[in-house]
Amino acid sequence: MMYLSIGLGMFVGMNTIFLPCHLIDTRGYILEPSSSLTPFLNSLLSQLLTLLGYLILIAKKDPLAIYPLLRKYPTSIRALYDAEGYISKSVILANKDPQIIKLCSRVLQLLKIHYIIRQNRCPNIMKDPRTNKLYPTKPIIYEVYIRRCCLMRFRKYIGFEISRKNEKLDELIERRRKLGDIRHKIKWCPPT
Repeated sequence: MMYLSIGLGMFVGMNTIFLPCHLIDTRGYILEPSSSLTPFLNSLLSQLLTLLGYLILIAKKDPLAIYPLLRKYPTSIRALYDAEGYISKSVILANKDPQIIKLCSRVLQLLKIHYIIRQNRCPNIMKDPRTNKLYPTKPIIYEVYIRRCCLMRFRKYIGFEISRKNEKLDELIERRRKLGDIRHKIKWCPPT
């Protein structure tokens, strides 16, 4: 499951990859097969890295092709929310690729998390603030909003790997719990 979420984060364009500490050396690089590891671990690590590379190639061509793996490990979309998600009045995943949005919506349906998909327009050109280069972009951005009733369910099954985002999600859930039940008559989806 960990390798699948790494692959998802990489094909979405995430710059940071989270691996368990025993696979990372002191400089933060992924360990390559070496003589310091046992032969069994060498072969296992090289096979897993090969499988990860293969999954990334498949996912870049057609994101929906990895849906059978996500059915088995649905919480692997956490990497998508870590890379492309943010919290304002709800938990939102923003992406310009409709295939990725469709993949995410299928997994959310599998987990019985209610959501809304909205399309927003964005500028056709993006300017990099560091280099001042201009890049062409797609004119439509898709956003997946998690419904208020399923915020606790989202927290339990998906959540965030980034502690800052988890804290914001907890604050949002607490704020919705205090205000939402009275003002909006929210019926919370059970987190089980």
